[in-house]
Amino acid sequence: MKRIKKDLSLKDGKTTASLDIYDDDKTELLELYRSWKNASELSLKLGGRKINLPEALSEGAFCHFKKVGRLFSCTGNVNRSFDCVDYNNEKDGYNMRIQVKASSVENDLTSFGPSSKWDEIYFCDFSRLDGTFDVYLIPNELIYNYKVNSNQTMQDQQRQGRRPRMSLKSLIKDNNIIPLHNFDFELDKK
Repeated sequence: MKRIKKDLSLKDGKTTASLDIYDDDKTELLELYRSWKNASELSLKLGGRKINLPEALSEGAFCHFKKVGRLFSCTGNVNRSFDCVDYNNEKDGYNMRIQVKASSVENDLTSFGPSSKWDEIYFCDFSRLDGTFDVYLIPNELIYNYKVNSNQTMQDQQRQGRRPRMSLKSLIKDNNIIPLHNFDFELDKK
């Protein structure tokens, strides 16, 4: 991993960001994946729970395969709740703020901060535990309008300053969203 500085144009302003770039880190990401998987299996064997997927793995792998940067810090008065940014490309004059959510279990539960903002949101499904993961782009309107209980959507709860929780796998399944990519740590499918 290397850290670079980039001047970015985001929807809420201009900023200089420190970004972590994972161009040459496939070996380390694979090592982290195997270590996490082994530790999770040992925890289960000893009567514990599976260890949560480290964000360095999910976000780092996403950045490596999608060729985007992971946000470390940024200057100015911009929202910092996103995980990654496409620093090489602009859409409508802006660099895309990317939110990455991931799960390694079948029955996921994802939470969002009340002030979370992004331009694109991706879900990485590591649940096959075979060294591969699927990447889904979820349309924003599906997330914001998703019913988190019988009376409220995700956006309703955010407006109340709450932390909405939902299953992104259920949202993906209910809306027949197909993966954009299937990445494999062993085979570099670019």
